[in-house]
Amino acid sequence: MAAGLLTGFICVLLLTSCVQGGGPTQIMIAGFFQTSPNQTSKSFEHAGIWHNVRNNDSTTFQFIAYRMTLDLANSYQIGRSICKTFPDRVSLLCGQTSLSSINFVSSLANAYRTSFVSLSHSKEEAGLLREGTDNDYFVSMRPSLTRVIYDFLDHFGWSKFAYIYKDMEGMQRFYALTRMKEFEQEGYDVVLKRVSTDEETLETMTEIRRMQMKRIIIDVNIQAIDGILDKVNQLGMVTADYHYIITNMDLVKVNLDEFLVGGMNLTGFNLIDRTNPTYSKFMTTWNKERMAKKLEAEPMETESALVFDTIGIFAKTIIGLGNVMDLLRLRNQRRCDQNYKKSEGGVDAIDDHILNSLLDSQVQGLSGNVQFNSNGERTNYTLDILGLTQDGLMKVGEWYSEGESEKRFKWENTWMQVKAPLLTSEENVTNVTQANISNHAATRKLYSKNLFGDKDKVYRITSVLEKPFLMLKEEKSRGEGNERFEGYCMDLLKEITAIFNFTYVIEPESNNVYGNELDDGSWSGMLGDLLALKRAHIAVAPLTITSVREEVIDFTKPYMSLGVSIMIKKPMSSKPDVFSFMQPLSSDIWMCVAFAFMGVSVVLFLVSRFSSQEWFSETIHTNGHRCSLPRPIDDPNALEPMVIEKRMNNFSFSNSIWFSLGALMQQGGDTTPRSLAGRIVGGVWWFFTLILISSYTANLAAFLTVERRESPINSAKDLYESEMEYGILKTGSTFELFRNSNIPLYQNMYNWMKENPQVLKESNEEGIAEVRKRNGKYAFLLESTMNEYESQQKPCDTVMVPQHLDSKGYGIGISKKFEGFDELRDQLTLAILQLREDGTLARLRKNWWFDKGQCQESAKDQPSALKLSNVAGIFYILIIGLGASLVIAIIDFYWKSRTDAQRDKIGIKRAMRNKVRSSVTGERGFRPVPLVLESVNSSGKSLQGEKKDLLKRENGQTDV
Repeated sequence: MAAGLLTGFICVLLLTSCVQGGGPTQIMIAGFFQTSPNQTSKSFEHAGIWHNVRNNDSTTFQFIAYRMTLDLANSYQIGRSICKTFPDRVSLLCGQTSLSSINFVSSLANAYRTSFVSLSHSKEEAGLLREGTDNDYFVSMRPSLTRVIYDFLDHFGWSKFAYIYKDMEGMQRFYALTRMKEFEQEGYDVVLKRVSTDEETLETMTEIRRMQMKRIIIDVNIQAIDGILDKVNQLGMVTADYHYIITNMDLVKVNLDEFLVGGMNLTGFNLIDRTNPTYSKFMTTWNKERMAKKLEAEPMETESALVFDTIGIFAKTIIGLGNVMDLLRLRNQRRCDQNYKKSEGGVDAIDDHILNSLLDSQVQGLSGNVQFNSNGERTNYTLDILGLTQDGLMKVGEWYSEGESEKRFKWENTWMQVKAPLLTSEENVTNVTQANISNHAATRKLYSKNLFGDKDKVYRITSVLEKPFLMLKEEKSRGEGNERFEGYCMDLLKEITAIFNFTYVIEPESNNVYGNELDDGSWSGMLGDLLALKRAHIAVAPLTITSVREEVIDFTKPYMSLGVSIMIKKPMSSKPDVFSFMQPLSSDIWMCVAFAFMGVSVVLFLVSRFSSQEWFSETIHTNGHRCSLPRPIDDPNALEPMVIEKRMNNFSFSNSIWFSLGALMQQGGDTTPRSLAGRIVGGVWWFFTLILISSYTANLAAFLTVERRESPINSAKDLYESEMEYGILKTGSTFELFRNSNIPLYQNMYNWMKENPQVLKESNEEGIAEVRKRNGKYAFLLESTMNEYESQQKPCDTVMVPQHLDSKGYGIGISKKFEGFDELRDQLTLAILQLREDGTLARLRKNWWFDKGQCQESAKDQPSALKLSNVAGIFYILIIGLGASLVIAIIDFYWKSRTDAQRDKIGIKRAMRNKVRSSVTGERGFRPVPLVLESVNSSGKSLQGEKKDLLKRENGQTDV
């Protein structure tokens, strides 16, 4: 592409040289962009054509966009590319930059007095405004976010927060924030974390949750935002307690549908002015061009808007130069391979003219007002503040770069003035409301004044009978009125009335239906009662907050977070392996242990053979007694010829193996090394076996006492791809989730359920019963609260798949049909926030879901007793070992008897009887053996003389 543009550029030059004085002067603009094609580089060429056709009223010049793609981290390549622009008569430079080369680009621009406009970095955040830096010709089109981040911290009163970044840009922005004098004076408590992989992200967010850090700034590129939000959702950090500020100004490209309910606070920034008529015109032509190339339309990125405005400010700059085109042409004759010396006036004067005209120019572009200060930084600009609502990401306010700190914010109606501080201020919640209510959890009091209106008014509350939220008490303890019921919702109402005193009566919905919109526009169930105001003012039930319901009734902040989950029949325990005791160590380790065992035995045998300390002398007398000599025999003639002397070594190869085996089994042996080398071998082998056996024993406990279950379903994708049938309630928020979802997987699941209506159920009880009856052939999708509760109830045969399909919350519904409903909503919201902060909501949930559960004995932290099948392998090994020893003993007995029979020239049976008699009685048998006594000296040579003697007995046998 670059070669084609260069060829076209040369052709234009040739044409211009042939037609002297004809047509406008051509101004070359060079743009430097990352190697991989992106929207910004393509927008550069399109913007040049746009300004030539529409926005350039002067007929004296036309822009030619000269796009160059290169590695922005390669300073050498960037330097050569900039130097190429001088002989190509390029007048103005702009483009993307990277932090690794931004100082080089700034220095090069200043050295050759060439204005360079950066699209990617603010000079303040890149550290180019420090004293001693010379970068007058480096101009930033991207505004700094440092001031707006600090203003948010100051406005919301954040004294403690986490700052998450991924690359050098994020870290540099954080350091720019810490260099602010106001930031240093406040003394913020900041946790700085870098994330690069999914594992690091999960670990970081888990640690932040453990530290109870609820205020988080996310400074990463657009590709990493999805990964972080996915981990946030996975860890349940999507409630109203959390507030996230995302610094990336392309947040509109992120899909936030999963976070529309649940109350999570998310704030972002936007620089593009989409109300500017130029924006709609430019996007129309841009998308037409993409459609002609059969490409999909795409939203404009921030850098694409900045490059458009850069060419617009260049046009204003050239117009501001006046009649200096001749100087501009002379200036373009500069070369990098020649020594450049600054001179006053003449050609060099145009450099200052260009820079001053650029800094003095002002246009209204796609990024709002484009204007620079004397440092080459954006000034007098406006940022849109984006907030996450149930209708999606919407503009909720504006921030102005100029003016006093408290006057820089301008909010849309009262969304961020009241709602956001209510959710984010930890230190003083009561400042955001006009109600004079104590917020100290330890000193709750009943107020004599009814905060909801007339003190004699009774509020009617509707609900549904759903375990464990609302249940009828047993008949023997059932009272009248509200005393008929028990459950989580009853306890929640009692806690609320302990803070704000009001009178209520509970009447469950007659058909026990939550409610959905009918074809005629009316609503059924609890929502119908609230809308008609015929039976209820308030709905206290497991009522999910959705955007459709929010349009017709009011909700408090969520009192419980949840998501749609999958219930399946509890998988059967995997059949234990008889050799499961081998599992604590991998097969590789077992193999290495076997080689180590043999290696130690061989080494011990060799060092013992070559060590003199392991050898000793032994004498054998004719009476069969043995004694060891303390030293070798020097004079063999001095010894009685009836004595035999032998050199002995305890560590034969079989003894070496036995020593190694005894140490490995932690039992020791009957011999120990006496040499230094042998003791070193024994010591390191003992240490090896100590660590190995200790690790094996510790791991064995976990393997043999924890009962492992293999679940066939771990996600919605697994469920869809399996042969298992699945279903949901016919009405309700879960049904709406699948029917209105844009996720292909959920759409396919909904279409399958629509084609198989028998899987849809009238109630949760019917679906749960189906799961139990079908025995692993049916899964039921319901809200995680009910799923978790049922898994703790007998017969304890269901289990919840951990991964949720979405994230939402239960809230108290309030009818809009009576006077004062907004005050009622605010007071109930304050009560819920207070109960959440002091841990009451968590305590109530623990009480009804776990403390009163019936399956504590099957909890994961309860070890199960070992069964015979878990350790049957060791019994097999014992039986095999015993049998092998008997076989070897019999073979040895037979072989020894046969040897004796051949030597004594007797029958095999007689030899065996002698061996049996000797084995049973312990007495030595009789056999004719010539006695040959031979003495050897220390060198192993025979002594002179032999003495033979035959001792005869009556039976003709010899007793030695």
